[in-house]
Amino acid sequence: MYRFCLLFAVLALVGAVNLRPVFAEEAPAPKLGADTLLECDGLQVSAKEVYDREASVIKANPAALQIPGGRAGLRKQLAFDSLAGQLFKRIFTENKLEIPKADLAETLENVNKSLKQRGRTYEEFTAGVGRTPAEYEAVMGMQLAVATKFGADAKPEELKGFLEKIHAQADTIEQQMPLRKCSHILISYKGAERNTVSALSKEEAQKKATELLAKLKAGEDFAKTAKESSNCPSAPEGGDLGWNAQKGGLVQEFSDPLYKLAKVGDTTDVVETAFGFHIIKLTGLKTADKLLRDAVGSDKLRTILKDMLDDKNPKLHINQDALNAGVGDPLPETPAKPVAPDKTEAPAPPAKTEAPAPAKSEAPAPPAKTDAPAPAKSE
Repeated sequence: MYRFCLLFAVLALVGAVNLRPVFAEEAPAPKLGADTLLECDGLQVSAKEVYDREASVIKANPAALQIPGGRAGLRKQLAFDSLAGQLFKRIFTENKLEIPKADLAETLENVNKSLKQRGRTYEEFTAGVGRTPAEYEAVMGMQLAVATKFGADAKPEELKGFLEKIHAQADTIEQQMPLRKCSHILISYKGAERNTVSALSKEEAQKKATELLAKLKAGEDFAKTAKESSNCPSAPEGGDLGWNAQKGGLVQEFSDPLYKLAKVGDTTDVVETAFGFHIIKLTGLKTADKLLRDAVGSDKLRTILKDMLDDKNPKLHINQDALNAGVGDPLPETPAKPVAPDKTEAPAPPAKTEAPAPAKSEAPAPPAKTDAPAPAKSE
């Protein structure tokens, strides 16, 4: 994924959205009360909130203490994360935004898929970042709403400038964006690339795929058919292959028919690749403009967080006494087998709002052990 430069200073956003500037004239540092661990621009994080989140994180995952700074470092990251959540809420409330339910659902779906692959539950994950599931979803929903607002308000010159910063051309970037989400059914055969399960001949595989297509056209459920008949490891997920770009990700024999589908729910005829015979269903559709605006909005929000949490920000004040209080006290009861630490720093904008990157990083082909369409060698 492109590691692009941050584009816009915080003050450039003032006026475009109802948002107080992060930096202002430096004033004497306020004397924070014992109950306040961190304060910035009128937003305060209580010591109790941080201590409660700390206890949850350590109990769920004592390996979190391995971060730089140990227990005090963990508290600081949790305080920053809480401050970020308050900032999202401020902008969300002052601009009377609404939670983008579809985007939130997609984000949570991606989180759960990732956790499933790692053998973890959603509840374990949220406890590991010191939040309940409801709290995590509320913060994520507001974060998505704010990033969407910033992207929607972006001017044409901002979009153009963003493309220039990531060294992309407007006439080619669209083909590199993952604009199509799809599922597929793969019927493989002896001699097909990566086939390890099918004993069919090529002719038998083509015939079976044709028969399945006829059943689908007659009304048979696609996901159910994929689970029962597909030779791809994506079968248990109903054949889901996620979001894919037109160029540089999946083999061209697969992506070209996919990108000819016009409406969500449409399916292709039987498509042949080196891996076998496919039936492809379009399950999601995005426009290049929306994806680009999502990226710009995400980047603006990232800039705000970066500047707000900068140690040089004259408006950021940390109560060092509260930060270090009791760091030598006994830890909460912990599980016998700690898991790898979850990130607790201020949350980065989710995948939905990442910058449009080359398809190889945003829409990777299924891993080599699978029978799904792989990246074309020419890409």
